[in-house]
Amino acid sequence: MFFGRGRNKVKVDYGFDDIYKWYKEESKNPLDKKIARNIIIDFNNEVLKSVVFEGHDHSLGGRLGSIRIRKFDNNLKLNKKGEIANKLKPDWPKTYELWNKKYPGKSPKELKEIKNKPLVYHLNEHTDGYVFKWYWDKITSNVKNQTAYSFEPIRTIKREAAKAWKNIPGLRDIYYE
Repeated sequence: MFFGRGRNKVKVDYGFDDIYKWYKEESKNPLDKKIARNIIIDFNNEVLKSVVFEGHDHSLGGRLGSIRIRKFDNNLKLNKKGEIANKLKPDWPKTYELWNKKYPGKSPKELKEIKNKPLVYHLNEHTDGYVFKWYWDKITSNVKNQTAYSFEPIRTIKREAAKAWKNIPGLRDIYYE
């Protein structure tokens, strides 16, 4: 279920407070909440470093599979009719700029009624046409109904990874295709 900003805002069933409450009930000598939070933050940073910066798979343990980064060739491809064949994502700020130049003085409502407006797409030139995605490898997982589950990293992790892919030369070459 998504709220707020759309797909990037995920409402979770259990958060750190719920996990810490369970841990405190089960443990005979629980750690302080602040220390436990710092341990989890440090662990997540190590996983981020291992997966994003070193290109390793991270086993989730408990036969849940592993997570890693995969890269996909997403260069512009056309079909026989000359239409875009692959699913490139629209670059909305540049698309709106183009529409304002092409259809000056039109209101958003009037623009909505115009059919077959041109779109400007992200071509990912900064990554040589590759797209990087988080991938949960469920082959070794024994969880029932695996297709009902997905892995979505938190926004800060996604932003950190995207920043690394843009700024660190050679990093894009260490991932599986």
